[in-house]
Amino acid sequence: MILKSKRVKARGQALQRLVNHLTNGEDNDEVELVRGNMADLKDWRGDALRFGREYAVRHWIASPEREITSEQLDGLIGWLAAEFGFDPAVAIAWMHRKQRATPDGCGHFHILVNEVDPFAGSVMSSSHDYARHQKISMGLSLMWSHPVTIGPHCKSAAAALKAEGFEVPDELS
Repeated sequence: MILKSKRVKARGQALQRLVNHLTNGEDNDEVELVRGNMADLKDWRGDALRFGREYAVRHWIASPEREITSEQLDGLIGWLAAEFGFDPAVAIAWMHRKQRATPDGCGHFHILVNEVDPFAGSVMSSSHDYARHQKISMGLSLMWSHPVTIGPHCKSAAAALKAEGFEVPDELS
């Protein structure tokens, strides 16, 4: 699985451009809201503006090698929540499918969460996010028996997973 994230600015048109992409079937064969409520985006933007924060939304793109179930998507969101410190119950998820993207045409997912805590005004951590993404991607790929996507943080991700009790093949360490 490839996992990456973007931070979406509270001001300007960035959030509207993201919504347009998420809801547009023009570039995708299938577009489906699979979790959450898009109305939350307005509140998340309001939270960011109220606290004077630059970013309103964290946007993850998850591209698994194979089709995943709704339970596996919940597991992915739960792992992101544990790693980055948000409530998984408020996550919004969209599935996009492009038949030409993978041999079996499996979907990729857009996962959105509030960048700003609505009560404290604190901002979600983004430090070392590439390494954290690699760890989550590798861990879930191993759990799901999917091929592991090798990235620049593979060795540190393997070490972190081993420290948490995962069995990681030697070729990934």
